[in-house]
Amino acid sequence: MTRVGSNTEAGQGMGQIAHLDCSTGVSGDKFLGALLDIGEQTGAFTAEDLRALVGPLVPEAAITVERVRSSGIAAVSVRVRAHLRRPLATARGSGEAPPPPSANPPAVADNGTAPCDGAVPHRAWADIRQTLTAAALPAQVRARALTAFGELALAEARVHGRAEEEVHFHEVGAADSIVDIVGVCGGLAALGIEKLTATSVAVGSGTVRTSHGTLPVPAPATAILLAGIPVAEAPAAPDGQPIAYELTTPTGAALLRACAESFGPLPAMMPHATGYGAGTLQIGVPNVCQLVLGEPARHEGHGGHGEPNEHDDPDSNGGPGGPCGPVGLDPGLGTSDTTATALTNEAVSVLETNLDHLSPEALAFAAEQLLAEGALDVWATPIMMKKGRPAVTLSLLARREDAGHYAARMIALTGSLGVRRLDLERLKVPRSSLAVETPYGQVRFKQGAGRTRPEADDVARIAREQGRSFTDVAGGLERDYGTDHASPSRTKNPSATSSSSNPSVSATDTGPRPAPASESESS
Repeated sequence: MTRVGSNTEAGQGMGQIAHLDCSTGVSGDKFLGALLDIGEQTGAFTAEDLRALVGPLVPEAAITVERVRSSGIAAVSVRVRAHLRRPLATARGSGEAPPPPSANPPAVADNGTAPCDGAVPHRAWADIRQTLTAAALPAQVRARALTAFGELALAEARVHGRAEEEVHFHEVGAADSIVDIVGVCGGLAALGIEKLTATSVAVGSGTVRTSHGTLPVPAPATAILLAGIPVAEAPAAPDGQPIAYELTTPTGAALLRACAESFGPLPAMMPHATGYGAGTLQIGVPNVCQLVLGEPARHEGHGGHGEPNEHDDPDSNGGPGGPCGPVGLDPGLGTSDTTATALTNEAVSVLETNLDHLSPEALAFAAEQLLAEGALDVWATPIMMKKGRPAVTLSLLARREDAGHYAARMIALTGSLGVRRLDLERLKVPRSSLAVETPYGQVRFKQGAGRTRPEADDVARIAREQGRSFTDVAGGLERDYGTDHASPSRTKNPSATSSSSNPSVSATDTGPRPAPASESESS
């Protein structure tokens, strides 16, 4: 399989994988429709969920989700009607067929939707970025959406020979692109898709009419966004000739760059559901994107099905968790047997910048802010720069699909003139978080590699409240809730511990809980 661009967060817990078929191209509305088709089946991502997610961002947009038939295939169609200021060239991608050259084309956005009467200006990239940054979106949804829009802005800037900050999304629309991009990112999160693969991408053939004139397919921005992604020739129409329409749009290509990890045939997996998203263009064959959702195939002989594949960890002991769900740890907190621990592989990026102009206070603020925004880890290393100047290397660890977003944030927070990026793979020990009620309030624990450790913030709080040392409190918590607290059904007997160092914890395990977003995941 060909790897390209940003990767999704593969191998997180018991997540799903999905495969997108782009044999008749991909656009934002077709991708979104396929996610909604599966989401409606499972109840995990419905039309109401979509409207609740994107409604506050684009109140001027009216979203219609309906089931249609595309050359006999039932699929979900997503249409967005929005107030636009002026016409936007012709239908794009999955939209209606272009009018004849003499016609006055309607205002149509990237997903082929026409606007209602009224006037709302198109949004600049800077405005969209500010809207997404300030929105009440889950961190992963925001990061992916910013990455996709950032890819779009970069491509449009190259096409028009201007700075990214000056880009206005006149070709790909405004409200409809926000619906498609944020909707797709939200759908991936809602369905628990942690790894997305896709087929080669059909771009179509012929020409497309734009506000800049008639251009060859793929359009300039689409061609830039597809760099490094395998493309396929246009599928044949019923008459045997290649389909002469634009099948892949800039928004669709940007979403692939931001969300897909690899490209090739359907990987070995255990399918659970299939969804179809429909375009509105009638091309003589089903104009749909097919999305297959399932769990990674497990190694034969370890209780799973199928042959080993690129999703499997060859050193894994297998088991019910699959390669994306690490197995081998006892469900209790304190197991000391790490030989059965399965490592998971995750695509990450390390971002670095050398700084010699920031005060310690400013550097600390930047690091804290980046962690608060969801970076996996942030650290600073003292260095010596040219001319003997002492300085600091600020480093950040992020999931690969989020690297572009955090690079921009590092520059914004530090005033650096650039950021270095190194793409890596990290092998992770299964980890989890647990919250335990104690006489001193709730204490959070991290479990991993056969060890259980209380959260430093909770240890510090108890130490301050009790006038004890950090080491004393941490040691007591580890003794009382580490090796002995083996499962949620067992609680520690406070009489069996020393009153001098034990914080008298007699707790009931509340079960695994996700770690707060502010916690780092260094490895």
